[in-house]
Amino acid sequence: MNRVITSFQALVKWWAYLGGGFFLAIVFLTVFSVLSNFLFASPLTGLEDLVGIFMGMAVAMSVPYGELRKTHLRVDILQPYLSTDFKKTTTAVVKVFLITVSSFFIVFNFLGLLQTRADDLLSNILGLRLWYFYAPLLFSLLLWLGVIVIDFFERSPDD
Repeated sequence: MNRVITSFQALVKWWAYLGGGFFLAIVFLTVFSVLSNFLFASPLTGLEDLVGIFMGMAVAMSVPYGELRKTHLRVDILQPYLSTDFKKTTTAVVKVFLITVSSFFIVFNFLGLLQTRADDLLSNILGLRLWYFYAPLLFSLLLWLGVIVIDFFERSPDD
């Protein structure tokens, strides 16, 4: 079982690296567009479409890794003064809440994918089919849910 969890954590890490690649693509496309506009008076067509799509994908792909590494916001001001039982209870409640929220996100984004596909929505400039970009979002949400569930059963509240 430990090997499966280690492999899952590696998948989350590599998925976040791929998300970082989309952040880099945004930077390179923007620089290319600015240089193209400066040198040839012709910016990159469809940059707004690509930046919007890539930004959404990159952020979603980074969320599971943030949860895995505990890099989300956390308030530790009162932590040293709280009892261990209270910490355990609070941690369990928060984890159950996150499992519920991520499950709702998965369900509603899957329904959004189906609706977007049925409506055949396209991006404004490039005409890209938008439902294709729901796949990485849904996969990211599933990874996030997996990280929360593993964390719920493995970690202590002091982590």
